Amino acid sequence: MKKILLLCLLTSFYFKSEAQLFTQSFNSSTTVADYVSATPNTGQFTSISNGSNNASSITGGALRFTKTGGSSGYFARTAGFAATPTLVQIKFDFQISSQASGADYQASFYVGDALTDNVNITNANFHSRISFNFSATAGSFGLRDVGASTNGANTYSGKQTITFVVNNSGITQSYTSPSGGSESIANDTYDIWVGSTKEINDGAATTPTDELKQFKFFYPSGNVNATLDFDNFVITELATLPISLTSFTAKPVDKSILLNWTTASEKNNQKFEVLKSADGKTFKTIASLDGAINSDVEKKYSFADENPFAGTNYYQLKQTDVDGASSYSNVITA
Repeated sequence: MKKILLLCLLTSFYFKSEAQLFTQSFNSSTTVADYVSATPNTGQFTSISNGSNNASSITGGALRFTKTGGSSGYFARTAGFAATPTLVQIKFDFQISSQASGADYQASFYVGDALTDNVNITNANFHSRISFNFSATAGSFGLRDVGASTNGANTYSGKQTITFVVNNSGITQSYTSPSGGSESIANDTYDIWVGSTKEINDGAATTPTDELKQFKFFYPSGNVNATLDFDNFVITELATLPISLTSFTAKPVDKSILLNWTTASEKNNQKFEVLKSADGKTFKTIASLDGAINSDVEKKYSFADENPFAGTNYYQLKQTDVDGASSYSNVITA
């Protein structure tokens, strides 16, 4: 028996295709109205404001708001997506320039199910939001968790990619971060990244009962004058996972092989089966363990294979939902 230990870190072993809900890079036209429709396609808004003192334009292949006085600015998509996501990733490029002196002014990006095309925003309108702090230094901004009354640790300048991940699936979920690693996000919370830096971690939802159907950006009339650019929107429904498997290991112990696995959350998970193979192709069930059904806390599982093969042993987990649907983990060896 080969003395090999392979640790396999997984975000999940339930695979579901991810759906792109909205995408726009503002390259098809220089006319703002071309990006607006009452019955929008996957690249259109339901409204983009154009005030006399907060003009909107398509400039340099980006949606630009130029605020020169006491007018608000906003864009919105209040028509629901074709599918309502419960785990959504919103990415876009953001840049601020030419802002007047003055810190702690804010503009916000909202996601929820009761947003309107006009300027009114209340807590009942949205699930979660990004709030941009305008820095006293022209061309710079930070982020703020309004609910917790805390600011992000960093200040940014120039064009930055914002990643906003929101979860209201009912359980802790996992997703691939902008830095390429696996990230966990609790139910009814949000993460915000600037580039590959996480600025807000598990921020609490403002209205957890709201669904993630719509989005809106609002730049208040009382804010300082500035120029704001938005570009490269990609809004994706991420896979919702019945099992968040954080580790799966196989370790030789004396004459047996000890298998351990840990879940961060489970939803409708009836059981695990331990599958074994001598060639990595044909697997046979050697054990069955009850799942937690529903859990939002860490669960640990173990099984000892007392009769390993003389050579390499291949192991895989099979997960079965209460409705009979099954999925499989990656294969590990020992």
